[in-house]
Amino acid sequence: MKANELMIGNYVKDPYGKEIRLVSVDADASMLTPIEITDWKLLDLGFSHSSERIDGELVEEFRFEDETIKRDIYGFYHTDTELQFKYVHTLQNFFTLLGKTLELVSYN
Repeated sequence: MKANELMIGNYVKDPYGKEIRLVSVDADASMLTPIEITDWKLLDLGFSHSSERIDGELVEEFRFEDETIKRDIYGFYHTDTELQFKYVHTLQNFFTLLGKTLELVSYN
């Protein structure tokens, strides 16, 4: 990973594969690896889940609703398409721009 992709508070994996929360960002982050976004990670970050059948195909939606953001954040659909965000830290950085800190429930 590159240090310029990371912010304090991002969740990543250390060299041993353990998920950690960054308390500082060093210039050399090459020993860290990103955490891939999964259904469970989205739920752990505070997203809600719904699913429905559309034209016979099951479409699952993950939505984040927050009063401070004043709108829903869409775009987290699981079908055969790729997620807009592949890693937890990039999703966290996006929400930081909106003024919201995403934290994994399992770390609280």
